Amino acid sequence: MREVFLPEWEGLVIAGDEFVDAGDSVVVHVDQRGTGRQSRAPGQLRYFQVWTFRGRSVIRIESVMARAEAFEAVGLRE
Repeated sequence: MREVFLPEWEGLVIAGDEFVDAGDSVVVHVDQRGTGRQSRAPGQLRYFQVWTFRGRSVIRIESVMARAEAFEAVGLRE
């Protein structure tokens, strides 16, 4: 990500705006926005991530587009 994805953007912001506790996991609603370095085109993407922990360590991060899919991944229902 540091070598391929991030250098292609200027002013990139990736921020969580909702966090749902699911035991050893957290579902995060993510807002990502920035400007393409070469195209100068603005971009925005909203998606969900499932962060899974073992103790205080993150052992997996999964990105999905749908809230229902994120909730299903951690055994929650909307």
